[in-house]
Amino acid sequence: MGQIREHPPVQLIAGLIANPAEGFERARRALVEAWGAIDMESPVWPFTWTDYYTAQMGEGLLRQFVAFEELAELEGLERTKILATEIEERLAADSKAGVKRPVNIDPGYVCQSKLVLFSTKDFAHRIHVGGGIFAESTLEWRGKEFVTHAWTFPDYRTAEYRNFFAEVRVRYSRKLKPVGRPSRFDSEGKLV
Repeated sequence: MGQIREHPPVQLIAGLIANPAEGFERARRALVEAWGAIDMESPVWPFTWTDYYTAQMGEGLLRQFVAFEELAELEGLERTKILATEIEERLAADSKAGVKRPVNIDPGYVCQSKLVLFSTKDFAHRIHVGGGIFAESTLEWRGKEFVTHAWTFPDYRTAEYRNFFAEVRVRYSRKLKPVGRPSRFDSEGKLV
């Protein structure tokens, strides 16, 4: 008979897409206020993989990922997507970029076996985890690298993205060793 075990804490990450006139700074400040210090950040890459965001966000979009310093309990972590949506709305209200949605924030997490992203959109490969939020295993750790699934977004298939998340996983693994009490998130998705 299987035994129920508590899942180890996970590494909270966020994927950011921004209009170049907006940039990442205001979003990063809001995320630090909500989820604590940033531990790692990817380079800034051009986001040219789809025109899905063009109508709301404009042209010449940029992409960056951040990982947060504190490890987080998995229980309730989906609420970070709800807060990310609220942060997007606040940033849009104060933006000078001249677009409806100056930044897109997609939180998720890295653990030993995978990269998971949270979404408000349901698809066959996503599981509802509460509050209208779905979870998707976007990348799987196999052997010594992250590998893709049939549903993995094209940009997440790139070596640059997968290598960044592999670095996040290495640092996460080091953090797991001396873990005390992992970070907790309240009912609004904020770090407590």
